Amino acid sequence: MYRQILIHQEHINYQKILWRDLPEKELLHFQLNTVTYGTTLAPFQATRCLQELANISEAKHPQASQVIAQDFYVDDLITGSHSISICQEI
Repeated sequence: MYRQILIHQEHINYQKILWRDLPEKELLHFQLNTVTYGTTLAPFQATRCLQELANISEAKHPQASQVIAQDFYVDDLITGSHSISICQEI
């Protein structure tokens, strides 16, 4: 899930990676465009994105919005229904 959340362009500079395979090789510079798994802020960013998705989709998809808002634990969806058709709809 974290790799699906894009970082605002002005904040990408704060997610640089310096890499080289061997000490004698040239240092390579990379910038990450998405939320980085393992950082302290990543779970909050994932949860906050889900909350925003629930808010903006509430009018058009009320059932899915409710599931997004209430049935996620960080990036794990834990939901269900009494019928297969409702699960498919969700």
